Amino acid sequence: MSNNNNRVSCAFDATTLNITNGYASNVSLSYTSSNTATGWAQFACVPGFALDSTVGSLYVCNNGVWSTKPRCLSTGGCLFSTLQSFVSKATGLMTTGQSQLMQTSQNTSIVLSGSYIVFACVTGYTNTGGSLNLTCSSSGVWSPYPNCVSNTQTTTMSSNSAATCSYSSNLLSIANGYASTWSGIMTPTGIQALSGATITYMCTPPYNLVGNSVMTCNNGVWSAQPVCL
Repeated sequence: MSNNNNRVSCAFDATTLNITNGYASNVSLSYTSSNTATGWAQFACVPGFALDSTVGSLYVCNNGVWSTKPRCLSTGGCLFSTLQSFVSKATGLMTTGQSQLMQTSQNTSIVLSGSYIVFACVTGYTNTGGSLNLTCSSSGVWSPYPNCVSNTQTTTMSSNSAATCSYSSNLLSIANGYASTWSGIMTPTGIQALSGATITYMCTPPYNLVGNSVMTCNNGVWSAQPVCL
């Protein structure tokens, strides 16, 4: 960008090239004094944040006045306390040391979207839940939690003689919401749920749950699935 048509200086200090959760990626300034300059700067954001599209990336000195300064907005995040609560209550689960939990200094209670942590089931346990690679989605929701159960328990569950319900992983998500917990999903086929199996749903803000939050398999028939409105 050329600034040949604009030679009226703008005020310049230590904050001019700083933005929260971002940085100046490209700068073309002519300093007319120790505290004035002409030209422009282009900004970018750190991972987990994106530039406000209504402002753009450029900060331009125009006839002695700076344009609106770019700003970085969070692209979504998940509650760290939710992850901590899951880990504290889970049985038969261990961490593998593979993780990337990104946080900002402004809000350490939030883990940024794209963060992940990889778990494994201890010997004698089998995962009957979500992926062992737990990920924070761009919508600010943790992916379905894994559920490590003892092999003796899965054997007992599989011997249940009651009629099963059809099952697919699509049942673990609903529009504007997600499945927070579930039990009784058969493995390793992953296409049936035992009678008595349950899936509990929650809605993402600002949506509200309509109907029973728990969907149950009763002798081959699922109860009504709730909706988030």
